Amino acid sequence: MADQVSSTQGMTQHREIGTIGYIVGTGASVLLLPVLPFLIALYLFQRATGGRGEPGSN
Repeated sequence: MADQVSSTQGMTQHREIGTIGYIVGTGASVLLLPVLPFLIALYLFQRATGGRGEPGSN
């Protein structure tokens, strides 16, 4: 009785799945692009005030 039905070819790359991943990643980047100025402003504000955002750091 055989334990394996087909021969193993190892790890194979699926180009369609990789392409879909790049498309989804690009779409997510485009959607998050309008948030970037707010993140930059928050980062600059935290640097200017010297706060690290940790509880009890006063």
